[in-house]
Amino acid sequence: MSADSIKAAFPGSIYIDAPAADRRRWAAGYLGAMWGDHEGFACYAHGKPYIDAKSGKYRHHEFNHHFLPWPTARAALVDALLARAAGGLDVWVAPMLRAGKERTKGTGAGGQWTWADLDGDMTVTRRAAIHALGSNARVVSSGTGHHVYVRLDSWRPVEVVEATNQKLAAMLDGDAKWDDTSLLRPPGTFNLKPLIRRREPLALVQAVEL
Repeated sequence: MSADSIKAAFPGSIYIDAPAADRRRWAAGYLGAMWGDHEGFACYAHGKPYIDAKSGKYRHHEFNHHFLPWPTARAALVDALLARAAGGLDVWVAPMLRAGKERTKGTGAGGQWTWADLDGDMTVTRRAAIHALGSNARVVSSGTGHHVYVRLDSWRPVEVVEATNQKLAAMLDGDAKWDDTSLLRPPGTFNLKPLIRRREPLALVQAVEL
């Protein structure tokens, strides 16, 4: 998981690293905050990015899902996320814990956080709306946008989280990643879009202060 291993995966790129210990702490802290000791299955996915020659769109080879029991496999999950990221893959986590080993509509285990995926700039309007959400709001820079999380008052069922996600997305002009099958990039990993699209530096996914 060193800078050298990632540079080797993407020769000729510019790479700015954060210490591996910091990235591990960020990933572990994110997962622990999202799910605590609630039992279920963590779903993560990964894929090797490329630009489709015909459409010009950013796509992935070998897109795969994995499921690990939570919280018993907490350390193994962090290891897997960081290893995949260091191997030159895009990595995502389903922010909603799974009830079983599947990621289909309605198979989430509920959750204690609502989320929204924001493409584009962090505008003055978005910033003001996030500040108005108070101390329970958290923001993660995804490399090409932001993920906003707001802690709920308790663990809520799937339909409540989804409804709250829709409201948050509408408030912040977010995209359609509101249902229980959503995948988001966890802190401590990388967004490879800038590199693959424009040969610009890898983007580090990390929590930010507004």
